[in-house]
Amino acid sequence: MPINPGSYRVATEFQVDGVAYPMYSATIELNAYSFASTLEVSAPIYPFDSTTKTASQVALNFNSLSQRKALVPFKVRLGYADASSPQNQISLFDLETGYLDESTYTYDANEVHVVGRSIASIFQDSRISNAVQKSQRGDQLVSTLFAKRGIPVTIGAKSPNFVGKAYTDAEYLKVNRGRSEWDEMADAALNDGFVFYVHNGRGYYGPPAADVSTPTVQLAWGNDLESCSINHAARRSHNISVIVDSYQKKTQQKIRGGYGPSGFSISTSSSGAASGNGEQFRFFISGLDKNSVKTRAKAIWTDLIKREFIATIKVIPDAAFLQILAKYGANFLVQLSGCFPEHNILYHVKKASIHIDASGDEPGVSVDLVLENHASTTGNATYL
Repeated sequence: MPINPGSYRVATEFQVDGVAYPMYSATIELNAYSFASTLEVSAPIYPFDSTTKTASQVALNFNSLSQRKALVPFKVRLGYADASSPQNQISLFDLETGYLDESTYTYDANEVHVVGRSIASIFQDSRISNAVQKSQRGDQLVSTLFAKRGIPVTIGAKSPNFVGKAYTDAEYLKVNRGRSEWDEMADAALNDGFVFYVHNGRGYYGPPAADVSTPTVQLAWGNDLESCSINHAARRSHNISVIVDSYQKKTQQKIRGGYGPSGFSISTSSSGAASGNGEQFRFFISGLDKNSVKTRAKAIWTDLIKREFIATIKVIPDAAFLQILAKYGANFLVQLSGCFPEHNILYHVKKASIHIDASGDEPGVSVDLVLENHASTTGNATYL
């Protein structure tokens, strides 16, 4: 599905606590990995048609809202229709929903600047009170915490690993008492090699674009893209090594395994098992035996050497593309073309930034995407 060229009519709305207001501009950062989405909006303080600016005519007064409720919900809505269609009212859809963090009023510019986070902020602001159970998988942890908050979540796949740390509960709480529920779930996602995020009030935990219904957008340099930059990390020589440290609580044995260009290495000493002279990547995964450490080190190494291409692109979207962002967030596939053959591969989205400028006579929308190659030339990517 490529971008459909043409002219589009744009309608925007900034909704605060269920009440709609006009806005000047907005930037929405949809991040498919461990960070929550953020929303920044600039809007007029006073109504556009006011002749006298009195306190009773203030359009946006977050102070009074914050005094009445701890969480002030707000969302950015967008309408995007073909300019050749009849000039009827444009239907709006939600780009992202979140809660207010702070606001700055600039009265001489008649502008309030609002910053907030997605609903993931509920988990980010909740401290962990008990050590995470070591006998549960990452998907089980996520399902439990989302159910606790009454927030729906989609599990894209069963976790291959267990969560938890190789300390006693008392040691864990002493070291990590400042950690949040979001920190624990994000750590589990990294351990599993999954993506994790909340978009428009619904969570996702699993491999990137694992749902068979996830769309693939066809984007071509010279046709659909305003800009295109592709970074190739210096890993093609495969001169990297992976070190996996583990700890068997029952036997109190430390195990270190490595994998690199020269193959496997294993040690029960914390100073051994270095493999290769290139860049080293270190991981701690508790509860593994020697064979499991070796298997995990090779799996991580294989995964890292495949992730060589990072593409940064800018798109002037059509209506269908924005609907994909609204529905899937930053979790869909992009097939690039028009570049060198090695760059014309399938990518999954790592991050999407939506920029809305509604301050002029002709509002505009642009989207910046950061992409990561989704598969190697020999098959699907191997997730950790």
